[in-house]
Amino acid sequence: MRIFFLLIALLWGNVGYAQVSVSYETLLDSAMTASASNRLEVAEQLYKQVLKMDPSNKGNSLVWGNLGSVQQRLQKTDDALQSYTMALNLTPNLTPVLEQRAGIYQDKKDYGRAMLDYSAVLDEDPTNEVALVNRAYLRMEQNMLNEARLDFEGLLAHYPLHRQGELGLAILSQKQKRYKESADRFSVLIDRYPNDPKLYEARGNMERESM
Repeated sequence: MRIFFLLIALLWGNVGYAQVSVSYETLLDSAMTASASNRLEVAEQLYKQVLKMDPSNKGNSLVWGNLGSVQQRLQKTDDALQSYTMALNLTPNLTPVLEQRAGIYQDKKDYGRAMLDYSAVLDEDPTNEVALVNRAYLRMEQNMLNEARLDFEGLLAHYPLHRQGELGLAILSQKQKRYKESADRFSVLIDRYPNDPKLYEARGNMERESM
């Protein structure tokens, strides 16, 4: 008799677990659908409900990341930053989340943290275009000129003719007073993009500085 009741209890336990699991997945699907259809306020509340429903679920790092993305689209940047951090606390090497958090840090002018996140992305994926571009420009702005050159050169090695990379190297060469190299790089860019007046202006500024 005790064995019979034990079996019944186990069966009910499994059914209960299945119901929770299905509800979690169903709610998550609803949140993703709301996000995809641009019903962002609804998606935000649904993602929060998903996290409350099963706080220990192994998939919650992705849920936190999705919540952060929705909050960022809603321009709730502080909330998004917190959600991304929660996601990374659970799974530290989520490249898309690191990218998004780095972007927020960059917008907030917290350049040190932004560079740390971009570096973490590049540790996982050395060819990541977004991280290479942004870290290169951040390093240049922070006067880390040799490090910036390595990033720009790495970017162009993986993505030849990359416009931002070539422009970055032209500006960087000017900062390093390598005026001949800077002039050559600006000339190449102007040949390739002859209708961009900003390139002529930038080259003119560089030439006046070099006199």
